[in-house]
Formats: sequence, structure tokens, C-alpha cells
Amino acid sequence: MLINVATVIILIIIGNFLTGAFLAAYHLNLRETPCKKAFFIAKVLQSIGFILIMLRGYIPDIFALLFGNVILIIAVTFETVGLIQVRRPFKESLKTAYLVATPFAVTLFTVVFIWFNTEANRTFVFSLFSGLLLLGTIFTYLGDRKRGHLQTFIAAIHIILFVLLVFRAFNAYFVVFDYSLFSTHWFNQAAFAALFAHMMTVNIGFILLTKQKTDAILVESATIDLLTKIYNRQTFLNRAQTIIAKGRDEKFPVTVWMLDIDNFKNVNDTHGHMIGDQVLTELSSLIKQTLVDRQVFGRFGGDEFASIIAGWDEDAANQYLNGLCKAIAGFTFTEKQLTLSVSIGVVTIVPEKDTNFDTFYRLADEGLYIAKKSSKSMWKRTYLTTAQPTSEASNA
Repeated sequence: MLINVATVIILIIIGNFLTGAFLAAYHLNLRETPCKKAFFIAKVLQSIGFILIMLRGYIPDIFALLFGNVILIIAVTFETVGLIQVRRPFKESLKTAYLVATPFAVTLFTVVFIWFNTEANRTFVFSLFSGLLLLGTIFTYLGDRKRGHLQTFIAAIHIILFVLLVFRAFNAYFVVFDYSLFSTHWFNQAAFAALFAHMMTVNIGFILLTKQKTDAILVESATIDLLTKIYNRQTFLNRAQTIIAKGRDEKFPVTVWMLDIDNFKNVNDTHGHMIGDQVLTELSSLIKQTLVDRQVFGRFGGDEFASIIAGWDEDAANQYLNGLCKAIAGFTFTEKQLTLSVSIGVVTIVPEKDTNFDTFYRLADEGLYIAKKSSKSMWKRTYLTTAQPTSEASNA
């Protein structure tokens, strides 16, 4: 005998109990999330279910066999919900499938226990449906194009356990090996070893995936403007400095434009700040649709936006701005059906040794100021080499 199945079950109970305790302690100081709540419930149910099964012979079979197995079936569903939600929202179709499959499995096992109570029948129903309930995690993780190695590893462990559970289910009738709970047959030992490996992988993997999700949220909050979902000012500046440095080294032109909404204060004063925020969100989304590869776009503050693009000469920038202004002029914003005009300042420079973003910002902002002073609803170009900024204009 290589391993003792009873010892493995005890270790699984301890592992699930400690994971549940860890999550409970973790939640004392952090906001509850659906995935963590579902996973915590799964760990509690798994601990209870295995404890009841371990007490078979000491407590009535209705507790050890019926309640123990039913609780474990429900636990698989909660665990699946937690594992899926830590990566993405639970799809309605998948939610419906589990809302149907889990009660069906519980009902079927209860019927088998009451009217067809044999070891083979119980083993078949429990093993088959426990395996089928694992498929949600397998397909979700393997179907994620952005999955990492951790997700792939968790899916692989699920596949191994699925195969073993399905084989165990059909073995209950064809009896290739002794399928009783504490059987010393090598396959039964392998199945429980896989169950232990699954418990360790899932518990640790869930905690790591939760941390990854939290880290991603923190990175996004530090780099993305929360309202418009584009780069915030600091991230834009960091990206801009990198582009300018590369342009300086490789001697290619860099274009920066600054955009400001004309009379945006009137929008807030007339329609309220919620409509104003909606205008900013819709405008940023509209501009994002016009961007080309390598073009960096961010919110500089308030109703001011900025963009930088490497390799554009003046003609390319002018053509783009004409199209952008046309797109904004032809768009109606929010349910109020508002039309907007914008003022834009633009500059194109091949960076030199002493050229930094402040140079671009000063000139683009100067062009923006001229556009505002002129008649608004236009873009103005300024030049580094002229004493007085030369301007080109286009109606917005």
C-alpha cells in the first residue's frame, strides 16, 4: 500500500479548513467579492462533507452517505463559481446550466439513496456528476485566450480529476478494481492522490489568481483615468517621454496635440456634472476609435485631452485632425443629444538633444490658446522655429 486513503481525506479536510479560515481572516479587512464568497462556501462545505463521510459507521448513513455526498456535490458547484468569477463574470448560459445540473445531481443521488441504495449506484451518480461539474472551470480556463500558465495548470489538474472520476463512475458497474472508499487498489489510491493534488492546486491557485486580479486593478487605477478609461496624466507623460527619447535617437518627427472642449462649463452648468462626465466618457471613446497604431492618448485633466504619435509629419497630422474634427462635429452626445465643438493645438517636431515634453506641451498649449482666442471650433498648429506661431485651422 503506497498511501492511506483515510490519511489523504484527513489532509484534504485540513487543507480546505485552513483555506476557508485564511479567506475568512482575509475578509475581515477587505471588501467581500462574489468569487471569494463562493470559494469560501465551497471550502466549508468540502470540509463538512468529507468529515461526514469519514464518520461512516459511527453515525447514521443518512448523514454519512446522503448528506456527506450531497454536500460535496454542492461544494463542487460553489468552487467552480469561485474559480470562474475570479477571472470573468459568470455567463448567464453557464449559470443556468449549473442551476439545473446541481439540483438534478442532488435529487438523483437522493433518489438513488432512498430507493436504489447500492454502492455501485451511489458511486456512479456521485463520481459522474462531480466530474461533469468540473467542466465549467476546464472550458472557461482553456477558452480564455489571455490565460496564463497558472490557469492552464489548474485546468490540467481538473482534466486529470475529471478523467479519474468518470472512470470511477463506470467502474462501479464494470468492476475493473475495488471502488470502495478505503480500497487499497492502486487506482483508488491514485484517484485520491489526484483529489489531494486538486485540492492543493485549486486552493493555492485561487489565492494567486485573486492576487493577480487585485494587482491588475491596482495597476489600472494607477495608470488609467477612472472616468474615461484612457491613460491618466502621469502615464501619458511617461509614455510621451519614451517616444520623444526614441524620436531624438532615431531622428523621426513626433506630433503632439492638445484638445479642449469649447464651453464645457456651460454643459455642467446647464445639464449637471453627471451629463458632463458622460460627455467626457463618450468623447474619449469617440477619439479612441480614430486612433492609429502607436498613438498614445490620455486625459490631461478636466476636459483637456492629449495625444502623441511617433513618425507623423505635418501632413499626416493635419489630415488626421481634419478627420477627427469632422467626426466630433457630426456626433451627438448623451441622451440630451448635445453637439460639441473642440479647440486643438498641435505641434510636430523632430526632437533634438534639448527637446523634452515640456517643449511639445508649451507649443501645443499655445496653439490651443490661439484656437480658443480666435473663434474656437478649430485646430491651430504652432512651430518651434518661428517667433510668432504660424497657424493652420480647420473647423471642428
